[in-house]
Amino acid sequence: MKALWARTEETRFIRRLRDGDWLLINSPDPARRTGIVASLSSDEGLTWRGRLILDGRDNVSYPDAAQASDGSIYAVHDRDRSGAGEILLSVFKKDDIL
Repeated sequence: MKALWARTEETRFIRRLRDGDWLLINSPDPARRTGIVASLSSDEGLTWRGRLILDGRDNVSYPDAAQASDGSIYAVHDRDRSGAGEILLSVFKKDDIL
């Protein structure tokens, strides 16, 4: 199997949603860990659509998420571990990504 990503320093989260689509939460600038965005795939990660900005600041990482029975997606990530030490929660629906 061919790897989709080869850079292990990147932090990302992937989960299959209830309808079968994949949810990806990652940084568009992984070297600086700037920003956290959510995207969707309906072809098992070959292509991604949408780009919901969850946090546009620097030093954001380690996303995780879960989908509630009503379809709401609860995503957490941290920001500035050695400084502010924030843990942040975003709540959104799949349609917000598109």
